Order: sequence, then C-alpha cells, then structure tokens
Amino acid sequence: MIADVNGTAVLALAAPRFAQLGRDQRLLAYWTSQAAAAGDPVALDQSYRHNLRIARLLRGILSRPQAVPAAMLPRLRAFARVVWLNHGLHDYETGRKEVPAFTLSDLRAAALAAQASGADLGTGSISLEYALRALEGPLFDPRVVPVRTAHAGDLTASAVNLYAGVTLRDLRGFPERYPLDSRLVKEDRALIEEVQRVPAAAAALDRALAFAAPPQRAVLEPLSEFLRTGEPEPLRTAERAWLEAAGPVDFFAGFLDRSADPRGRKAIFGAMVGVADPDHTAALAAIAQAMRKPVAVEALQLAAASGALRPGCEPPKCSRSSPTRRWRPTCAAALRRFAFPSSRCARCRADRRTRSLSKRLAPT
Repeated sequence: MIADVNGTAVLALAAPRFAQLGRDQRLLAYWTSQAAAAGDPVALDQSYRHNLRIARLLRGILSRPQAVPAAMLPRLRAFARVVWLNHGLHDYETGRKEVPAFTLSDLRAAALAAQASGADLGTGSISLEYALRALEGPLFDPRVVPVRTAHAGDLTASAVNLYAGVTLRDLRGFPERYPLDSRLVKEDRALIEEVQRVPAAAAALDRALAFAAPPQRAVLEPLSEFLRTGEPEPLRTAERAWLEAAGPVDFFAGFLDRSADPRGRKAIFGAMVGVADPDHTAALAAIAQAMRKPVAVEALQLAAASGALRPGCEPPKCSRSSPTRRWRPTCAAALRRFAFPSSRCARCRADRRTRSLSKRLAPT
C-alpha cells in the first residue's frame, strides 16, 4: 500500500507481463500512456472550473517541500492526495466537496515560501494574492458549489464545468452537434458549443503509431483524429476497431464518463492502457461469461480491467445505479456502483464481450 487517503487505500500493482513485451509493444504502451497523461488537465478542468488552478498551486508548493513550514507540510500533502485521488475537489463517491484542514492564511504562507524558493505556482501573470483570493470561496467554503453533480437541480447547481451560464430552459430545441465532447457556453443570449480537443494526446498517439501492429493502428489513427478535431465519426470508427483489435497492449482514450453531467450526455475525458496477461485468460473469460448473472464487485473490477466492458457501453442495470450514469471502464470507484448487475450491456451483448476478451488475452 502506497498511502491511505481518507480511508481509501492506494495500492501499487505490479505488471510483470510488461517486461516480457517486445521493444515495439513497450514503446507503444509508453506513448499511449503519454496520451492518457496529456488529457489529465482537460479532465480536471471539466470536473470543476477551479480544479486546474488548485492542482497547479498545490503541485507548485509541494515541489519545494523544504520551504514549506513544517507544521503545514503534512496537511498540505494530505489534501493534495485527496485532490489527486478524486481528480478534483469533489469526492468521487459522494460528490461532496472536500475542504482542506488548513486556512487561507496557512496556504498563503506556504505559497509565498515556495514562490520565494523558485516554485512555479501556475498563476501566470496574475499576482499570487489575487489568485488566492479568487480561490477562497471555491476552496474553503463548503457552501460554494457543494456538489459535483446536482441531478435534481438546474445545471447551474452543479460544479462540473460542462455548462457556463446555461440553464435547462436554454437547451430546449437546441441542436447539439457535439453532445459528448463539448462545453456549452451562453454568450449574448446565444449558445455556443466549445469543442474539447486534446492535441497533445493526439500527438502522443501519432508517435505510438510507429510501434503499433495493424489492428492497433486501426484504433489509434481514428482516435488521434478524434482527439485532434473533436468530430464524432472518427470516434465511432475507433470504437468499432477496438472491439476487433487483439494485441498484448490495449489502449483507449476519449470522453468516457457521463456520470458527472446532470443531463447524462456530456462526458469527462478518460483513458486506459493495459497489458494482457495470458495466464489469467481462462479465469477472466469465465468472469465475462458470468456477467449474465449477479456477480461480486471484485469480478466486475477484473472484467473491466481485462477489457470485457467496452467504451461507450451502458452499465449493467442494478438497483443502486442512477439512470444518468454511464460505464467508465477505467475507474474502480465507478465499478463499485454496479455491484450486482442483473442484465447485460445493451450495446455490446455478452457474447461479443466474451469473444473480444478471449481474443484480447490469448497468448501471442
């Protein structure tokens, strides 16, 4: 165990099969993981408009731990881990905002000390004092946007940064061209779709192409185009290719998690990179087959990690799931929500998942 963050254990998992990959497949895994990392700031910003500034501030201060007051350092590290684990200020499980165990004065003292030691606090041309004042309510007041997603209220009640000045009334009759990967902004009484593009992730995928086998290229090429342009058709092409691609390294990225959107339409960026382990093929294939029946949480986690649940799938129905949630195969916290499914995926069907799983994890 690496750390315990508010009762959640953070574990380091070994990947012994990675060392057995050939050079090209290891480089493929490296560049696809770089693509995943390139989308991290996008996901932070989508979840709450202050997340990115807070994360950069904390990262900058902790880059100079020797300058931070000794009494403040453990509290600062503890809160930074909470932000890292939840990918923002709001708890992933409960949706409630997490408030730090230090004050604005404490944060100011630590930030000034780190800045004096040469730390980049991510404030750009804005003065540190102005930046801290702007974060006072969002960071320290539990009453300011207290929930990540308010399903029962209007769009303005949610912290997610998918709508700016937009209400549900404004959306009546509005044709969305990019329902999955855009941010809706209201300017001068007009609605504008700001398409989310991730060119840095697309560039990393382009680097990965040199090391990909043909079936993997069939996924990476349209996926790179989607991340560069935001157009929906390349994404659909990549999803279809991913269902058929088989190889020792598995990868996908895009806007996968719709659970944060009160409307259940727009998605937060996510990505996953995996290495097949043939020793577990039979066991995981059995788990995928058992998805037709009630299964335990651990079985769901293994099936998702193995690729048995595909991008864009709706989750198995269960009494604990919200009607607006969508399956995100990269997050263990999301998996815990679907502990006892009673039906199979509406889009992929269990037989296709099982066949895809068997192909993907077959020895190469």
